[in-house]
Amino acid sequence: MIDWQLCRYGSPVLDLVYFIFNCTDEELRAHSYQRLLSIYYNSLGEHLHNLGGNVERQFPRSAFRDQLKRFGRYGLLIAMMIMPLICTPNDELPDTDKAMEGLVKEDASGNSEVNFVYGTTEKAAIRYRERMAGSIRDTIRFGYI
Repeated sequence: MIDWQLCRYGSPVLDLVYFIFNCTDEELRAHSYQRLLSIYYNSLGEHLHNLGGNVERQFPRSAFRDQLKRFGRYGLLIAMMIMPLICTPNDELPDTDKAMEGLVKEDASGNSEVNFVYGTTEKAAIRYRERMAGSIRDTIRFGYI
């Protein structure tokens, strides 16, 4: 997988925990987390094999598990930044184009201020609290923090 949005050299585990903690909830992780990890690792192995590589030589399962322990907390960290967007209904999302214009257009004193407000309804706030609480519990349960 190549992530052009956040292109960097790093462990594939960073992208994996990014997607798992932002795109799944506690219930799904409770019954499918190990299965998701296995599917990912097996798919990685197949793709490396098709490219002439060997997953057990290049990224053995033991290294995969070690990197999950080392980088798993990244899933929680990035969820803290992304989850407010995910939990906010589309009609409540801020106008990012307008906010970005504010960054370019400073006031006379040279200052600019951009405020993004997410989750303005009680329903969005409840959803956020539930999702984040689940992410925190799972990060602890998986031994990442």
